[in-house]
Amino acid sequence: MTRYAGKADAQLNTENLLGNSFIDKGEAGISLAEGARYRYQIFAEDSARNFSDTLTAFVKIPDVTPPEAPTRLLVENDNGVRAILRWNASRSLDVGEYVVYRGLDENSMSPYRKVSVKNRNMRDDSVLKAQTYFYAVSAVDTLGNE
Repeated sequence: MTRYAGKADAQLNTENLLGNSFIDKGEAGISLAEGARYRYQIFAEDSARNFSDTLTAFVKIPDVTPPEAPTRLLVENDNGVRAILRWNASRSLDVGEYVVYRGLDENSMSPYRKVSVKNRNMRDDSVLKAQTYFYAVSAVDTLGNE
């Protein structure tokens, strides 16, 4: 059986398989890469060295890891009529958007606005004078992991 992950084939075993299943633990037994697509090719060989047709199967490993959070959120009070938010981008390469959370205290924040990955700033024009607001920003990857 061989595994192909876009770079090169890797022979998974040279021993005889006596069952109808095989567990691939990945390179060096660590694991398979999230989001990767693998191609497996399987064939049978009898004692006379006759080979079956090769069966090809493709497996896509799901991506379940959220991206790293953006950093250095800065909120500027613009004369009490708006809040201007700026942050540094997430270091993850698969960010699809940012979600800005807002609340009246740290424990009651809820999603307030989605922001394009191309923007790392937002203006909140719906603030009330003399009201304190709390903000947070999270990154969401292209598969919806947050």
